Order: sequence, then structure tokens, then C-alpha cells
Amino acid sequence: MRTPRALFLVLAFLAAAWAWPARALELGRIQIDSALGEPLRALIPITAYTDAELEQLRPANASAEAYQLLRLVRRPIIETLTLEVDRGGALPVLRVATPAAVTDPHLDLLLEVRWSAGRVLREYVLLIEPRRVAAPTPIALPDALPEIATAQPKADPAVAAPGSPHAKPAAVWPVRPGDSLSRIAQQLPLPGTSFSQRAYGLYEANPKAFVQQDIHRLRQSVDLQIPDPGVLAAIPEGVAVQRLGELMSGATVVSGKVTAALAEAPKAGLPRDTVRISRGDAGKAKHGQAGQPALQSIEEEVTARAHALEEAEARIAVLEKSIQDLQRLLAARQANKALLDLPVEEKTWAISSPQVLGLLALILLPALFWGGYRLGSGLRARPKGPEVVLPGLAGLNLDLAAPASGMGPENGLSLARAHLVLGEREAARSVLNEVLARGHTMDQAEARRMLDALDR
Repeated sequence: MRTPRALFLVLAFLAAAWAWPARALELGRIQIDSALGEPLRALIPITAYTDAELEQLRPANASAEAYQLLRLVRRPIIETLTLEVDRGGALPVLRVATPAAVTDPHLDLLLEVRWSAGRVLREYVLLIEPRRVAAPTPIALPDALPEIATAQPKADPAVAAPGSPHAKPAAVWPVRPGDSLSRIAQQLPLPGTSFSQRAYGLYEANPKAFVQQDIHRLRQSVDLQIPDPGVLAAIPEGVAVQRLGELMSGATVVSGKVTAALAEAPKAGLPRDTVRISRGDAGKAKHGQAGQPALQSIEEEVTARAHALEEAEARIAVLEKSIQDLQRLLAARQANKALLDLPVEEKTWAISSPQVLGLLALILLPALFWGGYRLGSGLRARPKGPEVVLPGLAGLNLDLAAPASGMGPENGLSLARAHLVLGEREAARSVLNEVLARGHTMDQAEARRMLDALDR
């Protein structure tokens, strides 16, 4: 019993030592410390490591072939990625950085970490959010403002209001995923117009392009009709800012044709607005300038809301990209399932991994030694019993390999029957022919009957 036990201990030690290198270095979840529009700064904790592995660690960005194999998009910013192992803290980390600012909120990152005993290939999906912009401090308005009347000259019939059926648009702007009203208004090349005029003119000219006429919910894949620059320039700046503020705050504004103030916009070359003081002395005229801070406050609020809208649209774009990634993973899983459903060809698999061989040796060899030991002990302990002779086969020579010439006629029929039981028809035929040649009359008759049965 000592020999199998010693072999078992030796094999267990060898298998454990052989399978020990299978424990690989691991990378944790990535922590992003930068925002959209800033250089990338991220940390990846290193877990399940040894000091020797840290000394030999060589992190790098995976090759373009690896990205293509995993169907990942390798952005140009990934080419400038720098990786550095930091051992200064309580837990070693892998610092990921880029020298340039990141403008894409979604990045696919595939890292390859090598050391002397192996390598790790890890995929990360980076969702980078923009920094939150604090809302501007509201400016206190004066308690009372003078009554201001705006001179309304006769409307030029040649200048039609945006959104009217007779106004011909100057161009068409296709809305792409991630576009917003503020972004489109900033990108429109319309000289002589302000941001407020462009934004409000676009909204009034395209009321059906917004879900439930909500200025924050621009429909995707639609074409915006861009009004003529002269029509946009005719919109009073104060009216555009006021209406945009109401739309941003959720106030009810009738969409469709531009209001009477827009319809009666002055021609180019005339004064934009004429201010008339209804009552009071000249000292009250100074209060007319008190509306300027209010107008500036509204413009700042519109700008802040535009930034917030852009942030929301950026997050929506990130969510749409995440949905596309999930759909891509689902398609890959379905493709793998389709491959599994195909008929499997018989192949010979070769086990080449030392860890697998060590585990198999650890499991199978002790069982084989134990079974062989039990079998040998049982055979040595079992006494040899007397030979048992069946009464029906006593005196019958069943040595089928012996030549048939030494067989007596009385045993020929029995031997032929034995050949028939074993399915050896030719051997049975040969034995029956010998019985016909050398046997007794009764045996010859039985042999002839058996030969007739064989010939049928």
C-alpha cells in the first residue's frame, strides 16, 4: 500500500507544479478621470499579479488586425495612446493617456499586456461624458420698466415670413444623428444674422421637424428648410431672444407663421427699432437702458440651455452607439449559435496544453494505480477452485483449431452443430462430409439431412 500512496503524492505534486503557471495576470475595470474635449486620462487596476510579472510587464495597444478580428473601431486618437505601469500606490495601476483632446464620446480600446509567462488581451468600451456647465447667475431686473413702443413700419411684400407657404427656402439642411437646433444654427453660413435670429427662424420655418413642437426634440433624418438670409435679418433681435427664451423654458408659443412683429419687419437700411417714451421726463429715458441687462441675461440663459441641449444630445448619441454595440454583439452571438447548429465533423483533437495534461494526470493516474492494486490483490487472494465439467459436454473435444481427421464419427455431428452455432457454415459442411465418408449409417443420415438444410 505504501508504493501507490507515494506515487499518488508525487503525481499530485508534479501536476500542481505543472498547472501553477495557468494563473494569469488580470486587469480590473477602467476608471476615466477626464471629460469630453480633454486629453484622455484613465486608470486600470492590475490584480492577481506577482512581483516578477510586474517587472516584466509590457502593456501595448493591440494591433489593427486584432481590432478588425473583434469588429472594433480603431479611432485615430488610439494611435497616440500612451500606457504606463504605476507602482507607487497601494495597488499597481496602468495609466492610459492621450496627448490630444478626445472629441468622440465613444471609444473602443483593446489592450495587450505581455510578460514572460503569457499575455492578456482585454477589451474596454469608453463612454466619455462632457463636463457639466453651471447655469449663469440670474441678473436682477429693475422693479419697473418704462413703456416701450416699437415702431412698426409697413411690411415689405417682397419679404415673406419664414414658414409661410409663399416663402421660398434658400437651401435645405439634412439633419444627421447628433444634430440639434443650436448646433445647426451655429453652423449655418448666413452672414448678417445672429444666432438667435437663425435659431428662431429655423424653428418657425420648420414646425413639423420638432416632436410636439418641442424645441429640444428635433426629429432625425429630416430636411430643414433654411429661410432666406434677408428674412432672418428682418427678425428683431429682441423678439428672437424673447421667443427663444420662452421656447427653452417650456412656455406655450404658437408655432407657424412669424408673429406680426416679424411680418412687419423693416426693410434693410432702415432703423431696426424706434423707441418712444410714452410718459415721463427725460430722466426716465435712462431707464430704457435698464432693459439691456435683462436682454443679456436672456441671451446667457439661451446659451446655457443650448449647451445643456448639446450635452443631452451627446448622451443620446452615446446611448445610440451603445445600442448599436449591443445589436452587434447579439448578431455575433446568433452567428455563433448558427455555427453550433451545423453538423459536427469528426476530428482528432490533440491536447497540447501542459496545464490540461497535468490535471488529467492528477485525476486519472491515481485511479489507474488504485484499480490495478485492487485487481492484483484480489487475484492473489482468490484460491484456485476445481475444474467444473458440464454434464452435457463431458467427453466432447471443443478444440476447433485441431484437425478434423482425429475426430471420431460419433462426435462429428456435435462438432458440426457447434460450428453452426458459431456461424461457421463451411467448417460445418466439411465436418458433415467427413461423417458421410467415415461415419455410421444413422450418423450419415443425420449428416445428409443437415447438409440439405445448409444447401437451402
